[in-house]
Amino acid sequence: MSAHYGAAYLFMHYLWEQHGTANGLRDFLALPETGVAAVDAYLSRLGAQRRFDDLFADWIVANLLDADVTGDGRFVYRDRDVRIERLEPALLGRWQSVQTPQYAARYVDLPTNRGDLRLRLEASDVAALLPTSAPSGVALWWSNRGDEMATRLTRALDLRGLTQATLAFWTWFDIEKDYDYAYVMASVDGGQTWTTLPGQHTTTSDPNGASYGHGYTGRSGGGKQAVWVREHVDLTPYAGQEVLLRFALVTDDAYNAPGYAVDDVEVPEVGFADDAEADEPGWTVDGFVRGAPLVPQRFVARLVVERDSVAVEDLAVEGGRLDALLPVGGARRAVLVLA
Repeated sequence: MSAHYGAAYLFMHYLWEQHGTANGLRDFLALPETGVAAVDAYLSRLGAQRRFDDLFADWIVANLLDADVTGDGRFVYRDRDVRIERLEPALLGRWQSVQTPQYAARYVDLPTNRGDLRLRLEASDVAALLPTSAPSGVALWWSNRGDEMATRLTRALDLRGLTQATLAFWTWFDIEKDYDYAYVMASVDGGQTWTTLPGQHTTTSDPNGASYGHGYTGRSGGGKQAVWVREHVDLTPYAGQEVLLRFALVTDDAYNAPGYAVDDVEVPEVGFADDAEADEPGWTVDGFVRGAPLVPQRFVARLVVERDSVAVEDLAVEGGRLDALLPVGGARRAVLVLA
């Protein structure tokens, strides 16, 4: 955990050195946006040509070089002494299989006594938002993930004329245990007040005072890896009424995990069913995302070669593929930076 906080601090320090104003980063911190969107909004307001991905690509090279090798200050810290402690050795002549988290960098030490090298990269051109897929079809409803977040998925149900009703759905969750909670909630006063509903996989345990009642926390299935579980929630207390039904996730301001997903939502007594494969009318969506949990995967690949001077070359990765000749023969040092 300390490594993640350290990297976050270092990135913010780099942002301040590169684009801080007389107010430091107060203007940035005052923005309503969060995460990558906040950095993009801040840079746009400053009139900077960079955006977050550009800044990140320069930052990971600055962590390697910490030297003004280009004369524009992109790869140097003014008041920090930063260095990468270990470089990965290159394995020549054979494929090397690696996994790298999003927005994390690998630094590969290339031999320079073997002449120029050919690099071939083959990677997926999509990234999974969740370490799972939908239990049926390809689409699901996902809560999104983040800190200090409250996302909601709400719809009205007419249970008048019924004496009993049941909500059934598949759910998958990986949530910071005992700090972040997901809920199924109901309201009979138009959303003025909400009641959390118990299910087979909810808990009322609340050691940190973070829960609103019956909620989901930790990992679905209770194991080391979250699994899809079938959930049933009794709506009989609301039979005979019009009710608002809500799925929600509420997180705190620290660590966050992949989140909360639901699929194949059914209330058989009123003939309602949503498998998330199509846009089902009636949902009010606030932060939840419907679809396959995949997004296009982007890459950063830069070659750093030290001779009498230092050159930093961008290598274009298209569709997860790269085939390039690396001019590293005879150099003092050559490092491939991948993210």
